[in-house]
Amino acid sequence: MNSCTFLVRIISQPEQSFFKDNTPVVEMYVKFATASKRNGLNKFRMALWGDLAKDFSMYFRTKDYVIIKGIFSLRDYDNKQKELEFTVKKIYPFLLYEEN
Repeated sequence: MNSCTFLVRIISQPEQSFFKDNTPVVEMYVKFATASKRNGLNKFRMALWGDLAKDFSMYFRTKDYVIIKGIFSLRDYDNKQKELEFTVKKIYPFLLYEEN
């Protein structure tokens, strides 16, 4: 299994949706906190499911830094474009952005 841990920054507004059985899913784009411009991959889609998605919606927002544990996968969009997606199993706050 390709389980990994990263420090990332949330860079897009989280989008919440529900499956037919009312399981919540939250998806957003994040970027590596320490990525350099030389690195080819700097941002990817992050997905949270179930109770983790509910907790995320209550406590985290754009510009926050979080530590995430989970697995990578390739997501296929209309059989034309593939995108890297990270499914989060655990999430920890690192540096939370405070609005003035």
